[in-house]
Amino acid sequence: MGKSSNKKKKIYQNVAKIKLNNKPSLKWRLINKESNFFDRVFEENLMSFQKMSLNENDYSLEKENHLETKIVHVVKKLKRKKKKKKIKIRGRKKKSIIKGRRKYNCS
Repeated sequence: MGKSSNKKKKIYQNVAKIKLNNKPSLKWRLINKESNFFDRVFEENLMSFQKMSLNENDYSLEKENHLETKIVHVVKKLKRKKKKKKIKIRGRKKKSIIKGRRKYNCS
């Protein structure tokens, strides 16, 4: 009798092991839950990043336009200053050249 009871225990244990093997283990269920969670988090972060980048692109486009207008304005100012300097320099050179010729002609 002892032998038959041992056999029944083994059969039940084998059936229990097979059922456990067929079911996903707790470890794998947790891993799947975590992976699903991280997938969702990643998608949410990606969506929020895309929204932010769109906002930044709009803002950066406005900034770039503003910077371009500033640069154009500054370049125009510099060109005006250069023109004024050239006019002043030309006038001085002509005067000095004329003075030098007069001195040369006189002596």
